[in-house]
Amino acid sequence: MSAKTQARAKYIAPISEAELAVRMCEASYGLTRPAGLTAKQALDAMTAECRDGWHRAARAAMNYWAECISNANVSH
Repeated sequence: MSAKTQARAKYIAPISEAELAVRMCEASYGLTRPAGLTAKQALDAMTAECRDGWHRAARAAMNYWAECISNANVSH
């Protein structure tokens, strides 16, 4: 692995699917969750259909990022 590839790999961090789902929802509707409410609590307050949709959207985004990172770490 080249030094450039190794440096990029050091910056990969876990992402919370719940937090991403809530932030996408907030951005989509122009809203913010009440102060002190966790992502899980905010998702739990949604209907199952809505919550599941935001989880699917967050998962799709996370999968896309993983593909991008994987492709960026491939030596050419």
